[in-house]
Amino acid sequence: MNDKERKLFIDNIAKYIQAECIARGYNYPSAIIAQACNESNFGASKLAKYYNFFGMKCGSKWKGASVNMTTKEEYKAGTLTTIKDNFRSYDSIVAGVRGYFDFISVSRYSNLKDAESPRDYIEKIKADGYATSTKYVDNVYKIVEQYNLTMYDITVNTESKKHTAIVNTVSDPLRLRAVPKGPIILLMPKGSKVELLEVGAQWCKVKYKNTVGYASTTYLKEV
Repeated sequence: MNDKERKLFIDNIAKYIQAECIARGYNYPSAIIAQACNESNFGASKLAKYYNFFGMKCGSKWKGASVNMTTKEEYKAGTLTTIKDNFRSYDSIVAGVRGYFDFISVSRYSNLKDAESPRDYIEKIKADGYATSTKYVDNVYKIVEQYNLTMYDITVNTESKKHTAIVNTVSDPLRLRAVPKGPIILLMPKGSKVELLEVGAQWCKVKYKNTVGYASTTYLKEV
């Protein structure tokens, strides 16, 4: 798999992960996108054909479809053990992504919403027992850095919260989106004033004429 194919996978799955993060209250889509890349080999693994991009096993409570596959676990540091287990199977990328968020919605993973950074999220989920690999945190976070996945995060800058900004595009109106990189819901002409609700590295949550959505920070100037 080449780098272009990897980026296509990221672009495709990121919008679904972002939407679920926004709906369910998780702040770092970057960490979850990187998990999907790591667990599914950027969508190229055998398990990814069943839209399980996160290596989720069935467990005792799963009532849906499943597939039996071989995997490796690092129960003892430095030693890989080959096992066969049943993994969850889904019928679409949407269902697969939602399945991950359903999977982490139990009390075992309740600390994930308190993560203070993408790496903190990965460290927490590793400590919660999600993965056995001793290199899991480093491997997943390396993907965050390599592909600049923090551009998908929507983190709050409290100093900028509820400040006003002016749309400062070069020519075309700025596109207000339902979610970052998602469908366009409104166009904002150059010179328009918007209320900044949340400020991220690449995207801001803004309010414009009673419509709330996400806009690129590139074309917004705080006043």
